[in-house]
Order: sequence, then C-alpha cells, then structure tokens
Amino acid sequence: MLGRGGQTDNVKCFYWATTSSDPSPISSSWGVVPVEENVQAFYLSTPSVRYHESGYYGCNLTTYPGQNVVILRRRLLVLPDPSVLHIAITHELLGRDDPWETNYTIRASDERPVLLSNTAAYTHCVYQIPAGMHTRPFLSFNYQKMSAVAANKGLPHRAETIRTNVTHAMHPYIIHAPSWLEYVGSAKVACTLQYHFEEPIPGNLKDSIEPITFSEVKVLQIAGSIRPEILVEYTRSTDRRLQTEFRKSAGETEDPDDFGQNTTDIQHMQENMTGLRLRAVLGQPKGNIVVWTLLEHDGNLIEEPCKKGKWTSLRNSPNPKQTGSSYGLMHNVVHALFYCVLRPEHVAVAAVVYNGYQTVLDNEKTAPTLRKQVGSIIRASLDQTVSEKEITLNTQPGLYAAYRWVRANVSWKSRVSIGTRVEMLGFNTYSEKIHFNLISSRVTYADSGIYSCAVDQVACEKCVSQFGFSPRKLYVIPDASLIQMNLNHHLSTSAETAKKDNFTQLDPDDTPFLLCEQDLYVSCTHPDAQGVTGKQNASFKFHMYERQRNTNHSLPFEQVSRFRENSSRLILTTTVYRIRAPKSVDVLGPLFVTCQLNFTQSPSTTDYNVSSSDQSFAREKMIRVEIRHNTVILTKHTRASRPILQQAFHDQRNNSVTSAQEFFAQKTAVWQLEGLVSVKYIASLGTPRGRSNIFLFYRYRDRIFNSPCRIQSIDDLTKEDTPLDILLSHAYRETNGMNFARIHTICPLLIQHFAMLLFTGTVFDAKVSALRIQENFIKVVEGSLKSWHTDSTDRNETLRVDTIGTHTSVQFQLFPLNIRWRASVVLGWPIVLFGTLPHSNETLPNCRYAVEAGRSGEIQLEKIGFKIYVNRTTASYEVFKLEAKVTDAGFYHCELTNCKACGTAEHAQTIWRRLVVLPKIFSITLRFSYFVPDDYNKLEKYNDDDYRETISAIYPRQRISVQCMYDMSKV
Repeated sequence: MLGRGGQTDNVKCFYWATTSSDPSPISSSWGVVPVEENVQAFYLSTPSVRYHESGYYGCNLTTYPGQNVVILRRRLLVLPDPSVLHIAITHELLGRDDPWETNYTIRASDERPVLLSNTAAYTHCVYQIPAGMHTRPFLSFNYQKMSAVAANKGLPHRAETIRTNVTHAMHPYIIHAPSWLEYVGSAKVACTLQYHFEEPIPGNLKDSIEPITFSEVKVLQIAGSIRPEILVEYTRSTDRRLQTEFRKSAGETEDPDDFGQNTTDIQHMQENMTGLRLRAVLGQPKGNIVVWTLLEHDGNLIEEPCKKGKWTSLRNSPNPKQTGSSYGLMHNVVHALFYCVLRPEHVAVAAVVYNGYQTVLDNEKTAPTLRKQVGSIIRASLDQTVSEKEITLNTQPGLYAAYRWVRANVSWKSRVSIGTRVEMLGFNTYSEKIHFNLISSRVTYADSGIYSCAVDQVACEKCVSQFGFSPRKLYVIPDASLIQMNLNHHLSTSAETAKKDNFTQLDPDDTPFLLCEQDLYVSCTHPDAQGVTGKQNASFKFHMYERQRNTNHSLPFEQVSRFRENSSRLILTTTVYRIRAPKSVDVLGPLFVTCQLNFTQSPSTTDYNVSSSDQSFAREKMIRVEIRHNTVILTKHTRASRPILQQAFHDQRNNSVTSAQEFFAQKTAVWQLEGLVSVKYIASLGTPRGRSNIFLFYRYRDRIFNSPCRIQSIDDLTKEDTPLDILLSHAYRETNGMNFARIHTICPLLIQHFAMLLFTGTVFDAKVSALRIQENFIKVVEGSLKSWHTDSTDRNETLRVDTIGTHTSVQFQLFPLNIRWRASVVLGWPIVLFGTLPHSNETLPNCRYAVEAGRSGEIQLEKIGFKIYVNRTTASYEVFKLEAKVTDAGFYHCELTNCKACGTAEHAQTIWRRLVVLPKIFSITLRFSYFVPDDYNKLEKYNDDDYRETISAIYPRQRISVQCMYDMSKV
C-alpha cells in the first residue's frame, strides 16, 4: 500500500476489522518501507499476507500538530485457500472450550482412523472466520464408502450444532460405522467450503472476484466388530449359591428340574476352591474374559485373580435365547472355566469380557484397567453411595466390555468340635496352584484364636507380602473333656497336687464313697484358651439325689483355694471345694458333685454351621455315702430253749472271751444233753448290712471244724416290735432302726461239739464281702480253740478280732460245750440216738447194733425194735426205742451211705457209741481173801470158799485180794 509522507519514523499505521470497529496497531509482520531516497513516499507492506489479516488499513503522519492522513483507510481482502480448513476426528463431541483438533486414538498401522462396527465417531469441519472477512462460506459434508463395489455410497451421519469462536467456525457431524454384516472397508469424510464474493471492493484492480471452492478429505477404515457379552443365564458353579447369584444378575432364576435342587435355602457360599463356568461371547475381534475375587482391607478392595481352566468353543452350539439379536452370530462363544479361591473375607466375585481393536487388546494394561473400573463400581455399590443401575463401565475408545459381579457371602466352619479336622483356604500368587491349605488333623481347645497367612516370594526380598488369607477367628467348641475333676482326702497346697487323685475309698466298680460327716476336697480344673474372646463362667454344684421321690437336694460346699498356671496357649484354672457328707439320718441317696463350664460366644457371621452361642458342659461324679454302723448283739433279749445257754448269753459280755482261761470259765462247761436247741436273739447287723449266725465247733481227725446252725428266720424289727430300751439306745437312734433284726436259729447239739459261737459282723470295704469276714473270723476262732485244747504254750494265745481285716465290725459270744447222750439207761427206759442230716437231701441214716464195736454180727436197728424219725425242717433225725431191754446193751453206730452232700459234720457222727442198760434191781457183794493169785484173770477158777465177807485185820506188807460181785439176775 503506497502512501505519501516524510520520514518513515513519523508514519503510524492502523488496522480496522470493520468500518465500525476501533483501530488497532498493525501486527509486527507489517512494515513501513521508503520508496526511494529523497522521495516523500513509502509502502505499507508484508512479505506474506495471511487469511485472517483481511480488513481495513490506514496510516497517519505524526510530524504535524494534528494527525495528517497519508494513507486513506482502505479494505484488504485476503482470499482463502485450503489451509484455512481442517478436519478434526474425535471420540466425543468437541465443546466450545476444547481444543478443536483431532484426538482420535484408534488408528491403523498407516495412522488412518479406524471405526469398529456399530460404533460412532465425531467429524468436525473447522475453518477460519477472520473478523475482517465479511463473506461467510457455505460448508458441505460427505461420509461415503470407498470400496470398488460400493464406491461413493453414503454412510449414516448427522449434523450437530455449529460452534464458533473469535477466529474459527466448527461444523460437527456424528458418523456411524455400519454393522459387521453391512460393510467393512475404507470410507472417507470430506468437508467442502464454497466462497461467493458478490460485494465489489472499492479500488480493487478487478471488478469482480470469482467464487472459491476447496475441500479437506480424511480416509477412515471401518473394521468388523462384534461386542462381547456374558451369558450369565448359562452359568454353572460347584457352589450352588454362587451359581444362583450369577444367574439372578441377569434376572433369571434357575430351574429345579435342571439343576437338581432349589438353592433358595442356601444362605452362604462355602469356602472352597470353587469352579465357575461362564458362557461368554468373546466377540470380534476375539476378546478375552477374566474372573477375579475381591476382598476388603483397610478400606481398599484387593483383587485376587481366578485361575483359568479349560475353555470350550461353542461355535456350532445353538443359542436360542439370543436369537434375533446381533449376538445371534455367536462369534467366538466359549464355555470358560475358572477356579476361584473363595474365602470369608471376599465381598464380591466379578467377571469382565472385553474386546476391541487389536492395538487395544495387545495393551497389557487393558485388563488391569478394566478390573480397576469394575472394582470402583463394586466399591460404590458396597458403600451404597450410588445405585448399581446408575453405574456404567467407562471404557477407553476402541475397547468394549461387559461385566457381571455378585456379592460374595462366603462362610466357613469357624466353630468346630474338639478333634475335628480343620482346613483354612489361602490364596497363593506365586505357585502353580493358586491356593494352599492350612490344616490341622485334630484341633484342640487351645487352637481357638485368630489365624492369618501371608505369602512371600522367596526370590524377591523387596517384594510386598501378599494375603494368603485375612485374619479369621477359629472357635473350637469346648466339651466335657476339658474339665478335669479330682478327689483328695486332704487340702492341696499346689495346682500339681490338686490335679492328682489320692482318694482311696473306692467301691469295686471304682465308685468313690464317703463316710457320714466325712470331708472331701474336690478339684475342678478347666482351661481358658487365650484365643477365645467369649465369656466363660465356671461353677460347682453339690447335691444329693433322693431316689424315692426322684428329687435333688442341694447341699452346702465351700471354695477353699484357687490356682492359675500358664500352659501352651492355655491358662489352667484349678478351683478346690470342700464338701461334707451328711449325717446318717439325713442320707437319702447318693451324692453328686458337678464341675460345670458355661460358655457364651458371639455367633460368627461367616460360619455356615452356626449353633447356639450359649453352651454348657459338665463333669459329674457320683459319690456313694457309706453309712457305717457297727454290729451289736443285744444279749439281754436272747432267748434259748435251754436255761443254761440262755443264762450264759445274758451273762457274757460281747467280745469278752479272748483267752483259754475266760473260755473254760463259762458256765456252759457243765454237760448238756444232745439234741436241738432253739436260740432267738436281737442284733443290729450294722451298715452296710452284715451277717449273723451261731456256729458249733467239733473235732474230726485231729482238726477243728465248724457247723452253722440253721437260721429259721430273720425279721427286721419295726418300731412297734422294738423293745423300749432298744428304742432309747444310742445305736438305734443313730441308725434310725435300720438293720435291727430278730434272728431265730435251730442248733443241733452233738456229742462231738465242744464250743458254740454267736457271730455278728459287717465290713465297710465294698471290695470285701461280709461272708468273707465271717469266714476269716471263724478260722481265727478255730485256731484259738485248737490252741486252747492243747497243753502247749500256745494255750495262752489270745483271740484277736483285728486279724480278720480292716474296716470291719464284729461282735461275738463264745461258749464251751460239754454235750453228752444217755449212754446208760434203766431197763424199760427209752433209748434215743440223735444225729443230723445234710440240708436239701433225702438221704436216711443207716444205723446198726453190735455187742462189741468193730466186730462182726452187726444188726440193723429196725430189726430189734428201733424206729427212725427224720425232721427235714431241722435237718436232723432221732433213732429211738421206747423201752430198753437188757439185750439192747452194746454198741450203736449210724452212718449216711452214698451221701454226696455229706461233709465233715455228717462224717464226724459215725463213731460207735456204747449203751449200758441198767437193771431196776442191782446187788453187789464185797468179799476178801488172803489168797492173792498171780493172774487175776484166773480168779474165777478159785474156790469161793477162800473168800469171806469180812476180815478182822491186815498186817503191814500183807497182800489180800478183794472181789466185788454184782448180780443182775433178779429182775
């Protein structure tokens, strides 16, 4: 632009975008250049004018007091060229404030943008609009196929709202890629600008300006693509609850006929190495599917990948539920099997299937990014900060994904019994297997506690440990085996002695017993597991059981000491209690001591086998009360059929005859006739109930034997039958009349019997019977009697009751006997022979007579007028003849032949007895003779005349003979 003026330094030029705008200094690319030296002119010029510099220009000279115009304001029109137009392709619609540049990231190897089937992109036609350009262009847009078959065929697109700023205008269009079946190949987008200059420019060299048209073209690649999808309605799992939850995520419910059982009653997934098989459309390009579990730690979600198992292609498999949809193509449909380590700390199980352009699939960050996004969705849902339906997966361009996730409510058997096998499942990220098990084949109560595992990579010292499994609580359910009960005679001074049994009062079946009013120390020991957080309460019970009324009676006890000692993961608490057996009159039944533990444990939300949280276990032991009462013979009330014996029973103190001197001093040493004697006496048989009887002693073949009297009856005394003095006695009040009895015995006194014993005894040791004590005592008596009937020094031996054993009570009375029979009878008197028979035997005695014992000519007594009377009740017999004859004098003998039941008592009776029959008239003549024969046996041969009835005198050293003659001829 030529201007007139002086020094260029005095020229100042201005720019106006429009005639109405304010002037502004020209840009630095413009300059004022003199024409020639000494020429008052200059040029306003620029080496390269730009499109946005269209507008109005003018210059003033500043040397005059006022401004002098040296270039009158004129219009400059810079015609556009293709550089003023460009195409911006983006994934999202550009806003006014966004950079109006291409940011499309999906590109082929030649950097061409790539659109995947059924996707959309935005094409923006951007061109400059300088303020000084008064003409607005017309813009057209084309989106067309470029294949040889379908060249220039338009593709679907839609114009969006035009956006402008100070320097540019932008026409956005959304373009759609057709489906994979419709078109795959190249396409182009074109933006065309047309300028029409109808208004002439004053001073322009040309009267008119021709229209200007130019275009910007971009070639795109449309690649075939099918979206991925998870067909959750076909999900199968080894965990029924997990299977149900995945199917429910698609709004499906499982069919009981299809899957064997309804799982609505299954509340928890179970800790396990769980198989999960998903049917998925991997789409086109062929994508991938990943499954993982999530657990919470410190407010963060930690991922654990599931292990990939066998995948099966279902290319030719029908898919009726997807018929009619774009997924009816079933490209790359697979059954994908995964193995997941499900544990209680898991909060979710997620699966995502994805595909996209190959460059995206090849990116190793794709799967982690998707898992992170899904994790964010799960986090928001778990926190309930947003609805699950409002959350969508925001993937990067060129990446397409579908996901499913379910809440994990995993449980494990955290409450187990003692001795149970326990397995805790852990996740191992460094092994070929993705899991491990922490195992105990038999847990104990001490194993209760909190367990956790971390997995370290051995070859990597700086690597961070991974979760094996999060801390979990194991509660080993206690039982009665934890409780230890010990009984002690004395108070223990330490836990060690308190936990040992030193109680020796035991029945044969090892049942402990106490005497009345005896003290016993009971120790209850139980463990406190350090890993148990529940409440534990120990208690003790002491009661007596009354069988008659089926009632328990609580009894007092006293806690006397407590010990605590540390063991491996346990604290052992031993509490000692003192109990006392009641008085005998208060004993109603056995005693029971109980050591009890009560547990209160908060139920675990992760335990699929939750039982009652309150439990009680006890160790109980029965203790028998040994009521011990001594035996007593109440001699005052003894009645015997023979006065001598009755008086002897009354006079002798119990247990007073313990020596030979005392024995032979008894009044019963006078002779008594053989036969039956009845003895009735009252005795306290003691507690436990003992035995009582009368025994007769005899010799046989230089040995001492005993024969018990036959007990006719033993009748317990009732209060009404009990004599007053007994009712008032201490022994009766102490026992409340228990085991007081009236005993009736029949004793057969035989000539061989030389002693009688009344015995009453009991034993306080349950391992020993009262019969054994009776037998032992009788042996002691037999030994003493034997020594007392000898002339040796053993005759001074003392009868000692204490030698029969401990824990016994014995009372006795011991008498000598002198039993005889009527061996001489007066002529005409009855003859009686008495004997005994074995009990429960039909044997009869065989009795014979002989003039001299041991000689031939024995005669059966029945043949000479004798009769036999047998009394089976008393097991005795009598052989009798009512009138004795002179010819009955001689020897008698009875025996029991072929008697297998006979013992020494019967065999001892088989001695010969001599009977003398005395006449009613009996004369004796005494005669003397001075003749003394050498052989007295020949005296009868001498003449009776040598004898005289009287003799006058006898001289010293003189021998005479005396003859006594008796005469029985006069009957």
